[in-house]
Amino acid sequence: MIILILFLLDCIYIGLFKGAKRADIIMAKLAKEELRK
Repeated sequence: MIILILFLLDCIYIGLFKGAKRADIIMAKLAKEELRK
């Protein structure tokens, strides 16, 4: 049971980390577009 909980937390953590990385990339692209104007 504890292993299952740890596995779920690990999946959530990885998901949030990847989501944050993707958001950083999107924000960087938007910033570049703003600088070009």
